[in-house]
Amino acid sequence: MSNTELQPLVVSAKEAAHLIGVTTARLYDWRVQGIGPKFIKTGPGSTCKVLYPYQGLLDWIEERSVAQEQGK
Repeated sequence: MSNTELQPLVVSAKEAAHLIGVTTARLYDWRVQGIGPKFIKTGPGSTCKVLYPYQGLLDWIEERSVAQEQGK
């Protein structure tokens, strides 16, 4: 995404899963286990919408990035 394009503030679970390369089921499992990216629930209960802050997804990816050692 170029600097001139606007980034969304939040994305759906489907979009978030696509961005980080997992299924929505895996993303759900991570939410339940408390190990996935930060998310927002729009209300109480199981019928509310779950959204993911776009910048939070980028940060989550960056935190898990591994720099390869030189010479390997």
